[in-house]
Amino acid sequence: MNDRKMLRKIFSGEEMSTEQVIHENYEAIYKYIYYHVGDKEKSQDLTQMVFLKFLEHMECYEEWGKLKNYLYVVAGNTIKDFHKKKQELLVESVPDEIQHTLQEQGPEERVLNQMYLTMALEELSEIEREIVILRYYQDLRLKEIAQILQMPVSTVRYRLKQAKKQMQEKLNSKG
Repeated sequence: MNDRKMLRKIFSGEEMSTEQVIHENYEAIYKYIYYHVGDKEKSQDLTQMVFLKFLEHMECYEEWGKLKNYLYVVAGNTIKDFHKKKQELLVESVPDEIQHTLQEQGPEERVLNQMYLTMALEELSEIEREIVILRYYQDLRLKEIAQILQMPVSTVRYRLKQAKKQMQEKLNSKG
């Protein structure tokens, strides 16, 4: 069922459609939030908040293409609000594509490598970090990221390339 039909059913009060939207999108939104927050319980709370905000303001959805992209925008805004209050960003892991830079030898080295990768990701600008997370953690296409962040695809592509280059340089200087 397409997003517009789903919304019409939700507007008409059909509970099954609401449950379907939540069921189909909960895990992806939760993971996205978790990468930004790093805490399971807080991530669950914020994910629930995203769906509550969506249900309260779903009339705003009309201007967006895919429902999932709109949910990412709501999630991004929820995360920003959370960090304004908390002023802390924890990122648990980094993309596999970047991890090849550091050789993993043993458990100690893996922990150290993970720490370097996390530090490199945290040193990116907020927008570059967001692009890396959406691309590699959420597996979104550049076009979807561009829509979520409201910027041209070419800008997303360029910033992703720059972010990867910066992370590579940071990792090479550590090793």
